[in-house]
This record gives sequence, C-alpha cells and structure tokens, in this order.
Amino acid sequence: VPGTPFAVVAGAGPAEIPLLGGTLLVNLAAAQVWASASQQFDASGKASLDLPLHPGLAGTQHYLQWFGYDGSTLLLTFSNALGVDVIL
Repeated sequence: VPGTPFAVVAGAGPAEIPLLGGTLLVNLAAAQVWASASQQFDASGKASLDLPLHPGLAGTQHYLQWFGYDGSTLLLTFSNALGVDVIL
C-alpha cells in the first residue's frame, strides 16, 4: 500500500512459520531486521533499502523477506522470500 511503512528481515536459512495470518519464510536464528518509520512504499507501491555488505559475507547465502503494515490494523502483508548468494 503506497505511503505505508515496511520492514525487511534477513537470515541465514529458510523457514515456514505461521505468523499473524501470513507465513514467515526466513529463519529467525541470527536474523537481522531493518525497520524505520521513514521506510515507506512510494506512490507506485515500490521501495528501496540499502543493506550493508562487507567482505566477510562473500560466499554466503541469505534469505530476505519484507513485511508491509497498513497503518490502521494489525494486518501485515508478507512478500515471497528471496534467496541471495553474496559475491563480492
């Protein structure tokens, strides 16, 4: 939904965990979450987020998923998971 906040979770493995009417597809063991009120979908429903990468991540695999919040209820929107191989 344009103008609504979102969060991104990244972890080292996949999962399938029921959560608030959706499915969490990222294993939360050692996961990182990026969330801020300033992270919002633009008018076309798109967003971007810079994620920190460092040389120690080379050769590793990570799974990412975003969550959208409609701002008025406890309704979350879940994306599909994205598997990423880090090559630096």
